[in-house]
Amino acid sequence: MKRAALCNEFGIKRMHFVPVEGGVLEYGTPANTFLSGPVLGASLKMRAELANAAYALYWMEVNGKLTVAGDYQSPAHRAMLKERKLEKSFAEATYSFTLDATGNGPVAKVMNTREPNFIGDVQSNDSMKRQGLAKEFGITSIAIIPAAGGAIEIGIDDTASTADWASIDDTYHKVFPVGEIKAAFENGATQTLLWVRRGDEYVVAASYVLEERVRALKAARKDDLSYTAKSREVRINANGQGPIATAARTRAEVILEDAGNAPNFKRAPVAKEFGVSNLHFVPCAEGVLEYGRAPTTLEIKQEGFISAQARDIFTSAKAFSSSSPSGKGGKANVSKRASTRDAKEQTKAKLSEFSMAIGNGNEEFGLYRLKAWQVLYCGGTQAIVDSLQKFSNDFTVAFKKEKFDW
Repeated sequence: MKRAALCNEFGIKRMHFVPVEGGVLEYGTPANTFLSGPVLGASLKMRAELANAAYALYWMEVNGKLTVAGDYQSPAHRAMLKERKLEKSFAEATYSFTLDATGNGPVAKVMNTREPNFIGDVQSNDSMKRQGLAKEFGITSIAIIPAAGGAIEIGIDDTASTADWASIDDTYHKVFPVGEIKAAFENGATQTLLWVRRGDEYVVAASYVLEERVRALKAARKDDLSYTAKSREVRINANGQGPIATAARTRAEVILEDAGNAPNFKRAPVAKEFGVSNLHFVPCAEGVLEYGRAPTTLEIKQEGFISAQARDIFTSAKAFSSSSPSGKGGKANVSKRASTRDAKEQTKAKLSEFSMAIGNGNEEFGLYRLKAWQVLYCGGTQAIVDSLQKFSNDFTVAFKKEKFDW
């Protein structure tokens, strides 16, 4: 390619050339653009729920190879696996597969054409490298949909709990609110709900809650309830004056700054119960995307509660911060330099091991995901600040601190 050097200079990973009337449309996607964090989690879960699928997978390309970098399995599908005494799922078994990104398989085809692919009878499709797995785990149909940095695969099983797809259109891939969901989490959302119209009512078709929020609620409430769970029990009049019907009718975003006390908001008591104060209702192709912010992990007002992740991070940081010995004089300095080298090697090894773990066996992807992490410390204890700063430097995790002088 004549402009290969320009692609490298400006970080363009993949180029597409599409013939159109009167010429050719060219478009490209940047390198290192992957789904991660809550956008990945929400994309998998909500796509599966909207299409009534059994599972969802995220395929990501790294150095010409396609590997699975995330998955979701519906509760009904997990129950089926348990009933059939299967120790793992189709999604979990797929993690061991590595595909050629330039090959002729269905996933590679989607990666190369950026067009969705539907396999109605996966168990008899010889082009599927995982055909045997599909038979073993009762997977009947698969849809593979282009996504940022890769592709999302969703599938249905042979039970009555999933849909019965006749074509790719049954997966609602064209109307899934990709941009709206990404914008919601960039705006600090802790939960999302997709409301779709069914007759004269709006119902929740898909939802997602940040894992930190789920853990925080469980620790504070000692149950599995959430704002989204209770919202699923509600049906909204499509011709009413509430925020969902209004956003859908006017095609304009509706914002409730104080949801717990908002008029014409049917779920105001639920919002107040779960501390959800700020809600946005964004019209989209299939209905209305609702998202909001609520306290997470360390913000939960429960004395003595610290999330397991935060505790582990602090413990690791403290251990690393105290790893360098002190001393004076020639021999002591030699010993100190040796110890420093050892500490650096240990840190490098731990970083590699940790990256492999959070990257599902892919160290490069794990390092990419680490860069999206952040540690926030609210307080003024300098020893903790120093420890967390060292942890941040060692593990390439962003660190921010806030101090409030009450």
